[in-house]
Amino acid sequence: MADVEFNDLKVARDGLLRLSRQMAAGRRWVAAVMVLAEISSAKAADISVHNARAGEPPVVSIIGEIDPDDGGKFSSLVAGLPNAIVGLESPGGNMLASLQIGEIIRHRPARFSVLSGDDLVTLQVMADGGDGVVSVTSNAAPALVAKLTELAAAGDFAGARDINHQIAEWTAAAFVESNPIPVKAGLAMMGKMANVVRLPLVPLAEKFEATVRAALISAGALTA
Repeated sequence: MADVEFNDLKVARDGLLRLSRQMAAGRRWVAAVMVLAEISSAKAADISVHNARAGEPPVVSIIGEIDPDDGGKFSSLVAGLPNAIVGLESPGGNMLASLQIGEIIRHRPARFSVLSGDDLVTLQVMADGGDGVVSVTSNAAPALVAKLTELAAAGDFAGARDINHQIAEWTAAAFVESNPIPVKAGLAMMGKMANVVRLPLVPLAEKFEATVRAALISAGALTA
């Protein structure tokens, strides 16, 4: 979710809740880690627990810049929860508080999964103990992204790094405009779908078409 700006904290939270619940099927704990370019309405992290729907775990949302008190606040909120979905949408903030939250998630229960929400940091998240990615890049390069996560999960970070380098150009190109504009344009170039997006989005700007096409060729998803 790079290059996304939330000017409304409620919009950010509602979007997080929808995505988290979609990922929750069959898991007691899920963490969605999303790095946003900016959340302009949040000067400090808003950390809150949202009651679950029937049969679903509650959602713990961390939205905004993390400050020194947020590690303790997060710890106290999750301490009494037998299961939960944890969603993080943050541009960063206080390093020690961020590390404290990271440590809590790292020592998660056995069924607590941590998924990168940004293809740009999948390898880094998995190297730090994460379990996978909610991927945009994989729409055009599913086999490569799957192999990257499989190798990283097996501890073969040299192999995973090679694939990460192979898809790096496409990963960057997939976010030259707001998602899913570049991905839909790329899939159209591959003959997979029509290049149609819903308003207020518009098709990929002509100036980025060569960038997306070259990136797909680099990843082996399109022939020259």
